[in-house]
Amino acid sequence: MVISFGDVTLFDALLLAQEKAPLIKRLSPEQKVKLLAALAGFVILGCGMVALIWLGARVTRRYMNQEPLHRLDPAHRQDDWTDVPLVPPERDESDSEEDT
Repeated sequence: MVISFGDVTLFDALLLAQEKAPLIKRLSPEQKVKLLAALAGFVILGCGMVALIWLGARVTRRYMNQEPLHRLDPAHRQDDWTDVPLVPPERDESDSEEDT
């Protein structure tokens, strides 16, 4: 079974594809060094970006799960005046007679 695409058959295309060596083998040694250095740089850059994102997520999680200051530090507790109602309770007349 031969499939033809115009003048080139599938068999001819497979033969042409097998004759070419991989790109890395066709490069000169200087170009190989540049290519591998660039790939290594991309790998190192990718690892650095992952580490930076991981650290940023840790900081964000710590910031979001942080306890309020008045619970952590006794110096930041509520003031004494907050326990007292802003409007004093009304006094009964019986209470006012006992005071005098």
